[in-house]
Amino acid sequence: MARPEGATIKVVVSALILQAREPSAQGKNATTRVLLTQRRPDQDYAWHWETPGGKVEPGETHLRALRRELWEEIGVRHVELVTTPVGDVDWPAGVVHTARVARHRRPPVVVHLYPVRCPERPSPREGQGIGWFSADELPRLTLCPANRQGLDEILRRMEAYRG
Repeated sequence: MARPEGATIKVVVSALILQAREPSAQGKNATTRVLLTQRRPDQDYAWHWETPGGKVEPGETHLRALRRELWEEIGVRHVELVTTPVGDVDWPAGVVHTARVARHRRPPVVVHLYPVRCPERPSPREGQGIGWFSADELPRLTLCPANRQGLDEILRRMEAYRG
């Protein structure tokens, strides 16, 4: 993405948290699911689903930002990075339509998607929705634009996941 010199860029980290669901007693195959949170109605992209995470504050490392955001959003204190980011999404500046404001401009955003291990059970802490979704369900969800752009990588990681 071409950026004007001196342009402010918002850097965001996001967690790819996967879970292998055990085969059912009815003989159905084990499936891999991804954790998504649903944005509140008072936020940009109200009701859209996204991988949990958020803005990297000045002077903060990606890992520290990811740990802070996961604690704030889903009550998870302990996460372990599995690899370096598996996907970076450049999302150009644009106009955002929200429930609060008819529209406003936002700066360009770069989203870094990190696979993480999460031994704790996540639960929503900010009034947002939360859920585990299979690869078959993802294309039918209303995803935030950055996750929609990174959907192929998310699906590829889900296919390769072995728990």
